[in-house]
Amino acid sequence: MHFIKGIRLLFVLIFSACLLSCSGGSNQGEVQTYQGTFIDAGEYTLGYSESVLQIAQEAAELVNLLNINPGNTLQSPCSSGGNISIILSDINKDGVVSDGDHIETEYNDCFRGAIQEKLAGNLSIVVQESRNSQYYELLVSFESLKFIVTSFESLEISGSMFIEHINNEDSYSLSVSAGENNFKLTASDQGFSLQESFESFRLTKTINLQTQEVENSVVGLIRSPIFPSSLSFSSKEMIRAEVDQFPTVLLIEFSLLNEYPGTVTSNSSTAIVRKLGEKGEIINQSTFSMRNVLEGSMWNNPLADDAFPIRYLSKIHTAGEWQQKEALDSRSEFNARPSDFVFGKNKNMFAVWQHQDEQKRQNVYGSRYIHGQGWEPGQLLDTTDAGHAAFANIVADSEGNAIAVWIQNDGTVINLWGARYSEGSGWQSAELLETDTTQDARFPDIGIDGSGNALVVWEQSGSDSHRIFSKTYLKGNGWQSTQLVASVSGRTGSMPKIHVNKSGDALVVWRRSRNPDNSGYLSVMGAHYSNGSGWGHVALIDEQNIGQSINHEVILDNEGNGVAVWEQNDGHVTNIMYNRYIDGSGWQGAKLLETDDQGYAGNPQITFDKDMTPNVIWNQIIRTRNGALKSQILLSKLISGLEWSPFKVLSSEYESAFKPTIAFDAKGNAIAQWQVNAASGKNYIYKRLSNSKWSESKILVESASGLLMRMLNSGEAASIWAERNESTFRMYSGIYE
Repeated sequence: MHFIKGIRLLFVLIFSACLLSCSGGSNQGEVQTYQGTFIDAGEYTLGYSESVLQIAQEAAELVNLLNINPGNTLQSPCSSGGNISIILSDINKDGVVSDGDHIETEYNDCFRGAIQEKLAGNLSIVVQESRNSQYYELLVSFESLKFIVTSFESLEISGSMFIEHINNEDSYSLSVSAGENNFKLTASDQGFSLQESFESFRLTKTINLQTQEVENSVVGLIRSPIFPSSLSFSSKEMIRAEVDQFPTVLLIEFSLLNEYPGTVTSNSSTAIVRKLGEKGEIINQSTFSMRNVLEGSMWNNPLADDAFPIRYLSKIHTAGEWQQKEALDSRSEFNARPSDFVFGKNKNMFAVWQHQDEQKRQNVYGSRYIHGQGWEPGQLLDTTDAGHAAFANIVADSEGNAIAVWIQNDGTVINLWGARYSEGSGWQSAELLETDTTQDARFPDIGIDGSGNALVVWEQSGSDSHRIFSKTYLKGNGWQSTQLVASVSGRTGSMPKIHVNKSGDALVVWRRSRNPDNSGYLSVMGAHYSNGSGWGHVALIDEQNIGQSINHEVILDNEGNGVAVWEQNDGHVTNIMYNRYIDGSGWQGAKLLETDDQGYAGNPQITFDKDMTPNVIWNQIIRTRNGALKSQILLSKLISGLEWSPFKVLSSEYESAFKPTIAFDAKGNAIAQWQVNAASGKNYIYKRLSNSKWSESKILVESASGLLMRMLNSGEAASIWAERNESTFRMYSGIYE
């Protein structure tokens, strides 16, 4: 009897949703003769089942909710002693949790104060399918995972299970079933032990996040040494409760497949089981004072801070640090300025920049950053030595290759050039991408799709017009013929900006003189590129009846919908404008993004967050809390596709801020950076968004210029900039991880 008493207490203390606390009177009054029947089947089976569900939920949380850094080992102390170590093997080298990735977790006597038990052992997770960041199918295995209450009370789990995990805005659900290896559980108390194994089981748990209701169900087949044959068990009905409550009436029925031996036992005060023919039924929960200590939101609410010890790991690793800055190039005798950079395979990067030579001629250099090692020596990309080279841009694919484009003056005309970086062989020779010997090429921009095909656009001046051209690079086939995007006689077209989505479709926007004689204000034009059919209709996308439009940007999602933003003067003040592009119907019309007319708004930058929602960041003169008018950094996102959220002020009210940029990772974390003017030059400030909270502003670098920033889905980020080094500007980078 002492063994049964201890086991009851064990499950009360350990299992978060034990679905029936142990018999309250088991330590009160005289207990009748024990013969090993319903009490064991009820308490142990449901206790084991819910322990499996607890481990399943923790495994799913590890995959879906933590900011895991692929390839790195994370370690954090548990809330009340011990620690947890986690390592994610990023098999696909994509920087996020995806199909085939492995997660190894080691619990080192991780103590949980709320339930007074430690967890020790190893847990192995294989991601079998990852449709998106909200759906996973997992195989979870453990050689030996042990819950320890005291030195003589414990529960050990071995085997494997399959988990289907769904986590979205409306609901949170787990479906757990036995894996190929027999799922075994061994309970020990005071030198006694009892081992049972699940031949099959299925557990489900769903939390409706709108109604705050929880539903649990269980069905399975268990083999125990106290029964002559396998025992089946199942919920008589779906077990329901609210998130902040614990169910008080639980119904489960179980039966032996062949026969039903033994007698029902209970104490004199509380009967928790009764015999109904050849089946047993649990009719009510224990009422004694040690009812399940995990009842309520700690178990049912997956977002509760103290629901799982890994919550503490999440909190510790939600924010990284900027590492020591590193020079991109060893030369410091002449000025350098950043042009562009991009992340590539395995967290490596590619950067291009301008650097003067002895003749004060501007050259384009390129370099690759190897994660964990640093920058390779910068390599001169333009090798003709004919004239200035500038306006370089670069893209990279997932296989370690990159393409850079730039313009260069040959003494007579300005041409468009390109060079490829090939994984394993390095930078290839520069290629002339257009052969017009009479008209200048200017302002190239380039994008790349998910297959490694690139699309470059540029402006080319003519005798009476400026035209926009494009050229496609097909992986394995090289550069294709030049295509005309737009040309209008007598009107200037310049500074095209392009965004290419994964399928190879693209949006391009540029500015053009409003009147046929090349006079008047500048307008913003737009065109859509369809992979397979080419360029579509050219459209005027700004508000033509008001003032000048400049500083245009554009993005396009993988569904074919996009947004363009720009700044435009209405004759009184400069505002931020936008126009949505809808796949199948085109541009929807120019609208105001913000309506604050206190002062100039400009330098808009647009990007997607983790949900592919457009976010725009810009600087605008507004009245601060102390009553002063200052240029502040503002952020807004498109909600419901119809309107923009109220802007959030990111910068300090005590300083004027300009030229912001922002990037998001796959978890919704972000880094924003902007420029402030100081006595010694331009300083760059950054702010970190983590778990929906913005950090305090901090200085990233002082006396710098031209800072650029990029971010990976996994949360690492990088910036490059030019920084004054005695009498010249030199290229530097900083890594955030």
